[in-house]
Amino acid sequence: MAPRFWTTLCALTFGSTVLAAPQLAPRATESLDTWLASEVPFAKEGILDNIGSDGAYAKSSKSGIVIASPSTSNPDCES
Repeated sequence: MAPRFWTTLCALTFGSTVLAAPQLAPRATESLDTWLASEVPFAKEGILDNIGSDGAYAKSSKSGIVIASPSTSNPDCES
């Protein structure tokens, strides 16, 4: 997935140069490593919450089962 991201990013940069569009200014104020360090705990917790029977959203699932969603209707993703 990372190579596609960089290819797309390069294509977008090249496209804006060819069309004489203004250059995009970076919005990030911190490094990717800093952002990842703060994001990883939230992402990990979200994943673990969907693993039965200890996960917050998968209490009724058997131990070790990973659920797609805590939804139990339209569609029932927990079964």
